[in-house]
Amino acid sequence: MSDYHKIQKLKGTENYKPWEIAMRALLVVNGVFKVIRPEYKPPTNPDSPTTGGAKLPIEEVDEDKWEKHVDLEERALAAIHITTSPSAYSMIETLKTAKEAWAKLKSLYGTDSYATKKTTYFALHELRSDQFKDLHAYLAKFEEYTNKLLQMGSPLEMDFQTAVFERGLPDDMKEAVYTLTEIARSRKEPQDFEYITTSLVNRFMPLKTEESKAFAGNFGKQPKQGQHQNKPSNKSQGNNNDKCTFCGCQHNIKDCWHVNPKLGPEGFVPKTKKELEARNK
Repeated sequence: MSDYHKIQKLKGTENYKPWEIAMRALLVVNGVFKVIRPEYKPPTNPDSPTTGGAKLPIEEVDEDKWEKHVDLEERALAAIHITTSPSAYSMIETLKTAKEAWAKLKSLYGTDSYATKKTTYFALHELRSDQFKDLHAYLAKFEEYTNKLLQMGSPLEMDFQTAVFERGLPDDMKEAVYTLTEIARSRKEPQDFEYITTSLVNRFMPLKTEESKAFAGNFGKQPKQGQHQNKPSNKSQGNNNDKCTFCGCQHNIKDCWHVNPKLGPEGFVPKTKKELEARNK
């Protein structure tokens, strides 16, 4: 048992895979993994001939085989117990065999389990752009979760994926996502999440100037697409967090796509102030 303390205790979905790989290797090396294999059938208990494996007449029970099985079973189950955190252990403490405990942990924390999918959905739902250094980092983490769901056979519908992504953005970016979605719909083309995120990054994360790098951690102060590449004026920097008096979003009115349509992506159709007010009600 001395080597098992080197394994990080199983906490849940976040470390199940490395725990499973390390545990499997040690259980094999110690000669006890056989009791966990699906094809393993335990011998019959001499005190209860119908317990465990195939039913045998009492005279055919091999007590030596049974004692060896009990030894392997106890060692394997103990190894699983001592390498699980209290929360994970509470899920298996009433189970009698190592095979049952192994299967239970996999069903709870394995990559294709319902629990893993639920945990990933919750983590995705809680993502916020202000938790990251810039928009690129937020997008990378968002795509990491959506790709994980895809690999588990649970891809997100385009509308839902866009809505969850938009939920984690500041107000001025939410306006941009809405506008880009409307453009895609007006063209009668399938909405493309990559198109939306690429256009969003082009608008809010131009990385050609020192100013954009300086503002990389504050979305509301980043230079906008189409802005002069030389150092912006102090007035422009100071007002980027103001609420736009035209559309009501958190950006300078000079950067508003509805006031200056040329700043928007190709195909953008500006709205009147009256239309925007009606939509925001």
